[in-house]
Amino acid sequence: MNYSKLIILIALISVFFLGYIVIKDYSKTESAESFEQARSNILTDIDEILERAEESGEYKCCIEPACKMCFLGNWIFEDGKCDCDKFIAQGDLDNVCPECRHGIEQGECQSALDTCVVEI
Repeated sequence: MNYSKLIILIALISVFFLGYIVIKDYSKTESAESFEQARSNILTDIDEILERAEESGEYKCCIEPACKMCFLGNWIFEDGKCDCDKFIAQGDLDNVCPECRHGIEQGECQSALDTCVVEI
């Protein structure tokens, strides 16, 4: 192998190795800062999305601020929509998500159907 090719090979390996270290350290810095900030950003984004969805009538939550449980698909509404307000009006409390139930118990009911009197 030619001496100049060996030097070029060593230089390339060094550059890749240093690049790997820089990227690895950068990702550590990002993740150390990001959990709290990312969580805050995501919750803010969800609140904004829910507010727009409520205004357009796509998200019919009964509490204010609106529940996130239905939006995240963690209840029976896997499409990300909340119809708890409708179920409260029908007296069908088995289909009201736990987050809405808790909100109603805490006096946070803002039902568009004026159905906040609920026995839970």
